[in-house]
Amino acid sequence: MDFSKLDGLVPAVVQDEGSNEVLMVGFMNDAALARTRETGYATFFSRSRQKLWTKGETSGNRLRVESMLTDCDNDTLLLRVTREGAGLVCHTGTRTCFSTDDSHVGRGFSRANSTNDGAAKATPYVQADRVLKLGIPAGSLQEATIQLFARAGFAIYASPRSYFPTIDDSEVTCMLIRAQEMARYVADGVLDAGLTGQDWIAEYAQSGERSPVLPITDLAYAKQSFGRVKWVLAVPDDSPVRTPADLEGRTVATELVSVTKAYFARLGLRVNVEFSWGATEVKPPLLADAIVEVTETGSSLRANRLRVIDTVMESNTQLIANPRAVTDPWTRAKIDSLALLLEAAMHAHGRVGLMLNVERTSLPEVLALLPALQQPTISPLSDDRWVAVNTIIEERMVRELIPGLKAAGGRGIVEYPLNKIVP
Repeated sequence: MDFSKLDGLVPAVVQDEGSNEVLMVGFMNDAALARTRETGYATFFSRSRQKLWTKGETSGNRLRVESMLTDCDNDTLLLRVTREGAGLVCHTGTRTCFSTDDSHVGRGFSRANSTNDGAAKATPYVQADRVLKLGIPAGSLQEATIQLFARAGFAIYASPRSYFPTIDDSEVTCMLIRAQEMARYVADGVLDAGLTGQDWIAEYAQSGERSPVLPITDLAYAKQSFGRVKWVLAVPDDSPVRTPADLEGRTVATELVSVTKAYFARLGLRVNVEFSWGATEVKPPLLADAIVEVTETGSSLRANRLRVIDTVMESNTQLIANPRAVTDPWTRAKIDSLALLLEAAMHAHGRVGLMLNVERTSLPEVLALLPALQQPTISPLSDDRWVAVNTIIEERMVRELIPGLKAAGGRGIVEYPLNKIVP
């Protein structure tokens, strides 16, 4: 690096690895560059304090360097980083140091917004003054959650080496948290909102924790499908146990300990409930007499030769919020907006739009074939003898419906995907 042009310093532009958002600009001398290479975390030279400092060394909002590039003159660095901690880079508490303040000189502009004579019009960078702290469930629900957000219009990028995914909404910062712990962190105010299952909300409540969480909306999706899951009481196929009462005085293994204890207490049964760290299906009969385990399709239970004797509870994913956080109007509006879009994406799942043209004389026959959320939309065409029909149907019905519509006089039949439906 050429450190000679700025009295031993070079500017270092910091860019988010996932979203490509420019986060800050610092300065490095040769010692700061060496420290960055040695530790893997962005370290700069403070011109005011005349010393090295590692970004986030006191706040925990460190910048882990994924790669470093130099410019063609070898006098400027580009650091591609993953944000750690709360993901807030600026000392003012925002995710990036770049501001929309009109008093700042040289604010961002886009050439796409230039005038006809080629002079660029300044377009401020989008910068959030407020940030919603959102928990994304890590583990089995993670990919399904990211896909749901994509259909709702949010692009989330989760690096395999970071617990702080990036999202293309400057008013939201994300953190990956195990679904089992989400309710606690939302209740404690570490997060403003989060997504987790009703099962883990119930487990949190049954464990004696006093701080509540506020359910915002139900989102019935799971790891493999859109729907509810069940926590079931299961025993080996060859077990003499036929009902929960047969487990009196015996051992049941589960990860959902508090809910399971409450279940047996309601039945008036004394059962030894043990916590299971995983691989719960393999424990009966040697390590436990029965298990309480979550199932979506039942395939894992069948593969391990287990038989269901009762359902302890059903569960689906919920968006929850901190009760204190939603007393703030901005936070409440942001959470409600997020809930609306996620619900709309859920409503659209498994549905498609269908439009076609039909002669008015054949319209009754076509309408008799069409189901719809409400009623099909019928619009006149330039030729008064024809109308356009637009409707929403279950995708599974399309392959049987289209041939019938064609035979009934439908023409120009088009099927199109749906991302969101707002009832």
